[in-house]
Amino acid sequence: MLELRNTKIYSPNKTIFSCSELIFSEGDFVLILGPSGAGKSTLLNYIAGFIPYEGRHYLSIGASRSLRAKGIVLKRGLDISEMPAEKRNYSVLYQSNSVYPHMSVLKNITAPMREERDDKHVLKARQLASKVKLNPSLFHRKAGTLSGGEQQRVGIAKLLGKKSDILLLDEPFSHLDPLLKDDLRKVLRDSIPVDKVVVLMVSHDWSDLKYANKALIVTPHDEQSNQNAIIFDLSALSEESHSNSTLSMSSSQSQWVEQLVCRIKSYRC
Repeated sequence: MLELRNTKIYSPNKTIFSCSELIFSEGDFVLILGPSGAGKSTLLNYIAGFIPYEGRHYLSIGASRSLRAKGIVLKRGLDISEMPAEKRNYSVLYQSNSVYPHMSVLKNITAPMREERDDKHVLKARQLASKVKLNPSLFHRKAGTLSGGEQQRVGIAKLLGKKSDILLLDEPFSHLDPLLKDDLRKVLRDSIPVDKVVVLMVSHDWSDLKYANKALIVTPHDEQSNQNAIIFDLSALSEESHSNSTLSMSSSQSQWVEQLVCRIKSYRC
């Protein structure tokens, strides 16, 4: 459904991210793990179209002006490598700034529904609010006046209101307390049409493994391995299955994979 081939993202001074091939299928919930600064969020920005291609002068809205990219991005077999960000069908949820603070809750949720008739907006907004456990009595409040947890509920409802087949989540729950975080993770997982979309979520929380079926380990670029991203099917991952493959990894990659195997045992027993 989504393929990245011969990907390289770089600045004038160094390579940020590189990988020969990554393939994501419909129904995948991929947890992106790794140390800070390794290129996890950069990968999401690349998929979204915010990093211009080498030699390309057109910049998408919000595009990076310091990074450039090489490679091919395929979506359902269609090459979207040079498609502007605003023409790619994806939704994104960030750690913060997931709502328009000056707009009402209702207008936030219905913002992605412009192609539908106005008389359907409120009904659909109520359905989405119910999914994310958001009280409709908040619909006329300015989103910026809500608590952090309420704002993320609005953000999830807005995310689900757009008919996207790729969901890009950049540490969306990292600033919330543990109980609220766990509640919203379950809300998000239960609300996603899992058989129709690809979900890529950056996280520093190993407990998010409970909600994923794949893990993508991203470590700082190392010339030894010439790629800094390795994907694993969590249902098949074990010490035996990865012991031979670690021989070709950098020391940083091997350490993260060892942690992954250990955490899988902990969270999936």
